This record gives sequence, C-alpha cells and structure tokens, in this order.
Amino acid sequence: MFTLSIADKYHLQLELELGRSTRKAQWQMHLYAPSILAIDSASNNGTSFYSNLLQTQRLQPMPQQWPDLLQQYQLALSSADKEHYPLALAAVVNHLLQQFKQANGAALLAMMPMLFSVLRLTSATAPTKKRFAMAQHIVLFNYHQALLRERHNANKALSRALNRRSDRIHRYCINHNFGLSGNDDNSRETLLAKLQLSERIVNRPFTLERQMLSSGRFAQQLIFGIAAASAMAFATGIAFATQRAFGNFTTPFFFSLVVSYIFKDRLKELGREYLLEKYLRHFNQHKYRLSNGATKQEWVQVSESYFRLSGKRLREELANLVKKVRSGHSSRVVSVWCFRRCYQMAWPHHDNPLKFEDKLTINLSKQLRLLPSNLKQFWHQDNQQLRKLNVQHVHTIFVTIDLQQDNINISKTYRIHVSRQGIHRIKQINPPK
Repeated sequence: MFTLSIADKYHLQLELELGRSTRKAQWQMHLYAPSILAIDSASNNGTSFYSNLLQTQRLQPMPQQWPDLLQQYQLALSSADKEHYPLALAAVVNHLLQQFKQANGAALLAMMPMLFSVLRLTSATAPTKKRFAMAQHIVLFNYHQALLRERHNANKALSRALNRRSDRIHRYCINHNFGLSGNDDNSRETLLAKLQLSERIVNRPFTLERQMLSSGRFAQQLIFGIAAASAMAFATGIAFATQRAFGNFTTPFFFSLVVSYIFKDRLKELGREYLLEKYLRHFNQHKYRLSNGATKQEWVQVSESYFRLSGKRLREELANLVKKVRSGHSSRVVSVWCFRRCYQMAWPHHDNPLKFEDKLTINLSKQLRLLPSNLKQFWHQDNQQLRKLNVQHVHTIFVTIDLQQDNINISKTYRIHVSRQGIHRIKQINPPK
C-alpha cells in the first residue's frame, strides 16, 4: 500500500507499507513537469535531488488485540528480560498512540482503564526504569492532547466528562513530574524536543539504520570519462584529417581546431547525459542495507536510481500520460523525471508480527520559488457583501506511481496544482474508461 500526500507547502510525502508476505517489491515515480518549472538536468540532477530527499524507514507492529499486547508486556515484565522488554513496551506505546488518533470523545473516555492498566505497572518493576518513564510521558501527553482535541467541539455533557478526565491526567502528571504544556514558546519547544527524544529511544526496537553499500560514484565517473574520451577522439580525428589535407600552421588547420574543440565540449555534455540515462535505466545508482538499530539484524536491501527521460522513452511516457489524463495540461509537459526504488526483504525471525514502512519527503521548493507570481483580483459577493479576492494562477504537475509487489501491480496518477506560493492541492486521477 502506498499514498502520496502534501507534507507542507513545498514538500510531497510518499508512504509505502510492505507486509511480511512480501519478498520483493519495486516502485517507480514519474514526475511530469511543464516548461515554466524549468526542471532541467542542471537544476534538478541526481545530486541535488538526493541532497534534498528526506527519508525514514522503520518497522511498524501489526494491529493486535489489546489483551494479547498487555499479556505479552506483562510476560516480558515478569521475566525481567532486558532484550524482549523494550520490544513489548514499544508495541504497547505504538498501539495506544494509534488508538488515541482514531478514537472520538466517548471512545477516549472508555480508554481510561486501558491506559491505567499500563500505568499501574510502575517503573520500579521495569527492567529499564528510564525507558518506562519515557513511555509513560509519551502516553500521558498524547492522551491529554486527544482529550483536549475532542473537548474543542464536544457538547456540554461530553465536554464536562472530558474535562474531568483531563484534570485527572493533569494531576497525575504533576505528581510524577511529567510536563504537559508550557507557559511560553521556549518551554513548549523544550517539551517537544524531550518528547521526540523519548519517542526515538522507546521506538528503537522498530528503527532501521541505513548503511550505504554502493553509491554508484565509480560507475558515474567512468561514464563521464568515456564521454570525454569519445569527444576528444572526435576533435583529434578532425585535427589529424585537416593536418594531412592542408599541412601544419595553415588557415584551414587553425579553423578546424577551433570548430572541433567547440563541438568537443558539446558532444561531451550530450554524451554524459545520454550514457548516464542509459546506465541508470538498467542499473541502480545507490544500494543500502537496512538493519535493526537494537539487534543489528538485516531486514531490507534497498536500491534506487533517479534520472531524466529523453528520446524514445520520453515520447512513450508522454503518450502514456495522455491516455491516463486526457487533459490539455498534458500537452505542456516537456520534461519527465523518474525515481525508482527496489526492495529485497529479508524478514528475520521475529516473535511479533511486523510490517515495513518507508516514508519519503520530496522537496520542490527550489523549482516552485523560481515561478513568477501571477495574481488576479476577483470580486466575490457573499451574503450581500462584496469582497475583493486575490486568486493565484496555478500550474499543473502530474505524478504517476507504479508499484510491483510480488505478483501484484498497482498504478496511481496524481494531478498537483502548484504556484510560487507552494503546493495548493493534490488529487488522484481515476483512469479513463
């Protein structure tokens, strides 16, 4: 399963989940850009793309029934096993946080016994007391935030019940020295940093560390060398031919040297782009090993490439886009970039059912900030009132994502409206019938 969404005004977020049954998967994303975005090889090469790419890979526990989770946690707690206890604690915390996000007001009130069934297991009996205290703080803070969130739009009766529960949580946190808010920006920022650090420590059994196996730098430099050697051979051949025909230190020989060296530089650049695209289409640029941060077990091998399409492949992708969108905007597309990522899953033996989660944040700020500002003023009548509105002219980017997972193929197409102000909206396009 994968989704594409807006992370903020200049970033797209792509999330992918792979279950334990998956052995091999591959997806590729094509970004179709109009000419006004000026996404060329100089402004959006692989080095620039990877330096602005934010990525996080982690393991995510599969949904389980609360009694089973609590039983596993109590078993790890009673055995005082320092290896299995962090995993059981992280599974409980992740389950509770997921429930807090999904539950409404009445469901949140019913979760109070579930919450205190964990809090009663005091840190005195935990194998790692500091880790348990961090988990307590995370759970209490998020539960308190969920109560305040639901209280915002609740009716009077529900609001009073939510207020009583939030006051009870507040008193509990004061007695145990857990912060829930702050009086100024500095204290709130400090609290947020403390909670994020606690989450990283508690979720360490689910974190994955990246180790670069191959960066593709040697192959890239070899391709650049071949392109430079071919261009130099072309210039030298013209010089030798002119020298043989007209002799040394003649006017034709001088002009042939100048012209051949002019074309040599152009041929070198074209040869680099052409050979690099051919290489990246068939081979991967980077290769990673993802291993668990706590056990150092290998879970996934990831390989990826990023390149610009040209020639016949570009024409084929543009023709496929026209079939998918059937819109006049597709005729403005002049450049297509492809980002491909492959996964080879190892799935070592594990007691808890887990799934793999890959989250990528793609930065479009450099391209969007270069767009010209084009505002149009509209007059709008609303309830007998006239308002003057500024309407921004937007441009269209298309994104297609194709996922191959074992024997399953999934394809999605998105239309993204952008301007100098950032990303306005994203919409999935249904294939034409």
